[in-house]
Amino acid sequence: MINLNYEAALAPYLVRRGALKSAPLVLVDVGVSAGIHRIWEKFEDDLRVWGFDPLVREIERLNALGLPGHTYECAFVGSRPIALVTRPTTGGALRRATTSRGRARVRRGRWRFCTWT
Repeated sequence: MINLNYEAALAPYLVRRGALKSAPLVLVDVGVSAGIHRIWEKFEDDLRVWGFDPLVREIERLNALGLPGHTYECAFVGSRPIALVTRPTTGGALRRATTSRGRARVRRGRWRFCTWT
């Protein structure tokens, strides 16, 4: 993120005053790999995070951090079904994983993605 004021006083002021205690700030991060940007840490316990990413290992890593108020889900987020092509672990044709509304499951290949069945 460019041109951010990392020393902005508003977030720490709101936290000190308890302005967000009854209604915490909610951050939705679609494509949360590597976690949320550090600028959000200024909201401390007054922040609720919902992060979504199709990379299984990254979601497992983020959930293992055990950050209070942070929820990470392995999922694609979008308005319509998508088709994902992954490379197979061994020779052969490309394997296609198609998503549509339904229950999440994990497809294994060279990369591990969460898909919808």
